[in-house]
Amino acid sequence: MVKNRFKDIPLNRSDLEVEAFISSYLLREGFSPSQHEIARGLGRSRYPIQISIQKLIAHGRVTVLKNGKGLTSVAQVASQVPLPQVPLLGAVAAGRPIEAIERRESIEVPSWMMKPNAYYFVLRVQGESMIEDHIENGDLVLIRQSDSARNGDRVVALINNEATLKRFEKKNGRILLHPANAAMRPIEVGAHQEFRIAGIFSGILRKTDH
Repeated sequence: MVKNRFKDIPLNRSDLEVEAFISSYLLREGFSPSQHEIARGLGRSRYPIQISIQKLIAHGRVTVLKNGKGLTSVAQVASQVPLPQVPLLGAVAAGRPIEAIERRESIEVPSWMMKPNAYYFVLRVQGESMIEDHIENGDLVLIRQSDSARNGDRVVALINNEATLKRFEKKNGRILLHPANAAMRPIEVGAHQEFRIAGIFSGILRKTDH
């Protein structure tokens, strides 16, 4: 009954993003993500994720595993295409700035998360200043390289060669880096400090277990 009802509803972009997340998670981890992991990974609440999964099942894009305890993407099973490799450059503070970015290793990233003709890198989050944006300590975040940003963008900024992830604001000549944590205060960049934007936040690649 549920399957027939959802089969009549066309898939939208949000549904396809859920499918891509399931597929990339399976390729990366070797097992199915939970609905909670999908919701956190895409920065959404649980209910719309549940609806998307029901629609994907009804349309034959996702199937329930035989043990009933997970999902698998039909497209992922049919085609084992390697994911693009993006450099993992180190750590970024979601708190106070902690260290400069330097190349470490590489990590697979779903191609749907990246725009063509753009350079991306991955950083590991340290700290809890962005938890209200569902970005938590230990998470891997995808960053699109850019030296400019608009007010409200989540950016990786370098202050005196130390990296931090915050929401960017420039107002009346002042630069403020806002946390997504009501318990923390913004960082104001001083006139004597070296400052540049390294990139724009594009998504969360891997959530840590808590």
